[in-house]
Amino acid sequence: QGGKSKAHKTEGGGGGGGGGGLHSSSRLMTSEDGDVKRRARVRAEKAVKNKKVFLVKSGYRALRRTLRERGWVEQNYKVVEEKPATTPPKKPPLGGGARDKGKTAAENSDDDGDGEDDDVDEPLDESSDEEWSDEEEYCLCSQHLHAAYPHFIWTLKREPSIYNHLRKDQIVNHFARAYSITTKVGLTTNLQNVRWYGDVDPDSFYPRCYVLGGEEDKEAFVDDYRLTAAMSLLKLLVSRGVLAATSPKEDTGLTPLPPLPPSPPQPKKSPLLLPKTPASRGQLLGGQNPSKSPDQSRAAEGLEGEGECVREHPLQLAMKACQAYLDSHEHKDIEGNHHHCLTGEEWSTVIKCFYTASFNNGKFLCASQTVQQAKAILDQLEVTFTQFCIDGCHNMWIMKPGAMSRGRGISCKVRLEDVLDVLATSRVHKDGKWVIQKYIERPMLIYGTKFDIRQWFLVTDWNPLTMWMYKECYLRFSGQPYSLDDLDLSIHLCNNSIQKYYENSPTRAKELPKENMWDSTTFQNYLNDRGEGDMWMSTVYPGMKQAIIHSLLVVQDEVEHRKNTFELFGADFMITEDFRPWLIEINCSPTMESSTMVTARMCREVLEDTVKVVIDRRDDKQCSTGNFEIAYKQPKLEPPNCISLQLYVQGTSIRS
Repeated sequence: QGGKSKAHKTEGGGGGGGGGGLHSSSRLMTSEDGDVKRRARVRAEKAVKNKKVFLVKSGYRALRRTLRERGWVEQNYKVVEEKPATTPPKKPPLGGGARDKGKTAAENSDDDGDGEDDDVDEPLDESSDEEWSDEEEYCLCSQHLHAAYPHFIWTLKREPSIYNHLRKDQIVNHFARAYSITTKVGLTTNLQNVRWYGDVDPDSFYPRCYVLGGEEDKEAFVDDYRLTAAMSLLKLLVSRGVLAATSPKEDTGLTPLPPLPPSPPQPKKSPLLLPKTPASRGQLLGGQNPSKSPDQSRAAEGLEGEGECVREHPLQLAMKACQAYLDSHEHKDIEGNHHHCLTGEEWSTVIKCFYTASFNNGKFLCASQTVQQAKAILDQLEVTFTQFCIDGCHNMWIMKPGAMSRGRGISCKVRLEDVLDVLATSRVHKDGKWVIQKYIERPMLIYGTKFDIRQWFLVTDWNPLTMWMYKECYLRFSGQPYSLDDLDLSIHLCNNSIQKYYENSPTRAKELPKENMWDSTTFQNYLNDRGEGDMWMSTVYPGMKQAIIHSLLVVQDEVEHRKNTFELFGADFMITEDFRPWLIEINCSPTMESSTMVTARMCREVLEDTVKVVIDRRDDKQCSTGNFEIAYKQPKLEPPNCISLQLYVQGTSIRS
């Protein structure tokens, strides 16, 4: 077959069972060439006989071309005029410095709650100078197939109008109930069971995450936030040292302090109350003692003076909380609960002192040996606390709607009361479940800029589970230098659906690509230049593979199995400073449009290689599968041999 038309592109339409006639130019519709009509009719009959009729309900021209080159004919083929790609207006680079901002472009966009890919963008122009030599015949052939049912169907969504009426021999690209892994709620909930599938801790590859759908989950998050605040407070103490040493016997009384520059005035937040629940907002935050004066409360909290120095008392409370966690981890207190080692008021003291130290650059006034004690506890936590490597000192969390995508509705939070305020709004109760996930504060940076990785994988069977991993992936960069002092999503989300609205910062390193994408080969070359070239094949790629396998195993019984079905997924990963990959989410229907020069090549190749795995291997198991490799093939369990026995019940009736 030839190439595709320069001035036109193809699109799918209509339903899965046929219908929808030919749509083409008048020149094609009025052709009187008898030979062309005859060849088109024969070609259509041959396509039906050989089961080579396909339907693609998307704009993926590379997929259409690949199938057409193999002799397949598209149902409901139509020719439309090429439309130039549009580019959304970009916002200027960030001024920086603000910790809280208004809604971003992502937050203002609408959502359909389908849990689809988060990287949709306008495609680049993929037209070529090569034309199909049989365009007229192909259009007439498609017209003959309007009543035939397609043998291969590719849709962006699992449409009930198609999937509810499938025949057994029809090949489709979506499994039923895949939302158990492609939504944030589904993935978070199911990964809690990964321990049943081997000696695997989900905290070793998935940042801790909570579904905020009930009081129990909410309290679990609050407990985690409190413990993380205590650890962050000790980290700040060890990293900064003390402003002035005091006697360890000194309590929190007022003593003259060195003059400190006044902190900038903070805007007062109007309190938003949670709905009436067993645990009120005040109880979750710890609450204040109303009988104490403001000065007494500040002294009890370990805060003093306009510069707000952190004193000995809250540091001792933070160490007590961390030590209780260590004791519970070593089963020294089997019946106890380390979250309840402090009272609500004591937790409030720790959190407020953490705010002072982290957000207001507060100084520490404590005994020198307190610093040594804190360091010893942190050394133990680094070994015991699985996600110690991803946490910094900001206690930053990222809040996400449970089934939205493309960065919509996401916000970064550092204060506990801000999270609880969001949970109290009517929007949360209307939209349903939300998740909150620990933000990776210590990611690997490239030239001071954050990035994430999009990794494709293909599932061709759930029983036995068969997963194909694509050997190439690509990196998505933020357009702004990395900073934890600004919560704007353009810094912290690398999705192209977010970055396309912003201009790249002029202060960003010139070595970074203007289109904010690298392929994995470029990344490996970067690692080679740093003398770390072996980390990709020894740590990063195997770690991503194992995380995907664990995620698939826990939902194997949830996803509805169907033969002649496959699905292409896109997994997003972050890498920490130690090169460990961390799974962020898994997307169904990952966009395969060409939004950059990197994806223009890679998406086309992924679609071509998908056809090799799904179509070509049906007839030739030894055929090339491109860059797809079998990453996991579950052993097939044969049913046990059963000897047919005649079973019967023998007994005597009971008479009254």
